[in-house]
Amino acid sequence: MVEILYFNENTQKIKSAELREVQGLLQNDKNIIWIDFKYPPNIWPNNEEMNLLEKILGIHLLNIEDCVHVETQPKVEEYKNYLFLIINKLKFDDDKLEIQSLDLFLGKNFIITYKTEEIEEINLAKSSFKSGTNHIHKNPVLTCHFIADHIVDGYFGIIDRFDIHIDKIEARIFQTTDYARTIQDLSAFRENLNNARRSLVIEKEIFYNLSRGYYNMIGGEDQILFRDIYDHLDKNVGMVDNQRDSIAGIFDIQLSLSSQKLNEVIKFLTLISTIFIPATLISGIFGMNFMKFPLFETVYGFAIAIGLMILIAVIMIAYFRHKKWI
Repeated sequence: MVEILYFNENTQKIKSAELREVQGLLQNDKNIIWIDFKYPPNIWPNNEEMNLLEKILGIHLLNIEDCVHVETQPKVEEYKNYLFLIINKLKFDDDKLEIQSLDLFLGKNFIITYKTEEIEEINLAKSSFKSGTNHIHKNPVLTCHFIADHIVDGYFGIIDRFDIHIDKIEARIFQTTDYARTIQDLSAFRENLNNARRSLVIEKEIFYNLSRGYYNMIGGEDQILFRDIYDHLDKNVGMVDNQRDSIAGIFDIQLSLSSQKLNEVIKFLTLISTIFIPATLISGIFGMNFMKFPLFETVYGFAIAIGLMILIAVIMIAYFRHKKWI
């Protein structure tokens, strides 16, 4: 599925176009063209669309392959007549992080977006492009900035959800004894944080380069647009780093609680064993096979032995309580 929009500087009109019209539109420098592709993963565009991408627009086949096979690693590559950019949209639902990649091709008078599913920021940009607000229809770089800026701004909401999830985990560790499940949840969430941070750090470097004039496609005035995105990404990375520290602290607390619980169990078993040691000693002594032994021939021998065991046990428990061991 492909949708094509274009703006003509002379007529100041924004219109839709057919695939066969794109070649003619590109020959007029007064036209700003946006081509939006949407295909499921691993589904190649049809022959007519491939001809448009490869032959007319000069898009390298490897870049098209990155779009088709869903390359989720953010990157930027500069070619002779366009800039290829991959950025990620993050989703955090049901305690699981999803990374959705968006591919952009930025040319002199065109921009191409390629996605595998609906992206809210693309639809928002289309509405703005069609209505003529924000002037993003007048420059492909403005369109690219609008999309990237809204995607990056959405990271703040994702990071806020991370904070809420961390608070829930932290509250739960003091209310449950299912330490194995808690550690499993912590490990899974730490992986989410690491994946999010990896994407943010790469994008931070990308937009730093875009804002510093490393690419010919981005002019001096346009570079300023990407500095704001870089600042936001820098804040995002710092916030995620703080959350990773929080998770590490929760891990330490969880391990301390597990060790404390284990120590309490060992302490209890040790006290029980200690209490029964005198009883074992007494029963061992009275179990010796001697012909002559005190209390063997009296009817009170058994009662005396049991009473002695209980007395010693009571004395030991009282002593333990005095020492506040139990």
